[in-house]
Amino acid sequence: MPPTDTSLDFHLEAALAAAEDETTLYHLRQAMQLRIAENEDVTDERPDDPLSA
Repeated sequence: MPPTDTSLDFHLEAALAAAEDETTLYHLRQAMQLRIAENEDVTDERPDDPLSA
């Protein structure tokens, strides 16, 4: 089964929870922030829903 956005988010969050050193925590936090920014960019690029107006 190909990975999905949801599974990537799950694994990033699990790795963040299990990280034991500051370097790993730093890199995982950076990855999570980049992931959030990507998700916001995708949301911003979607056309407005005509039913939401």
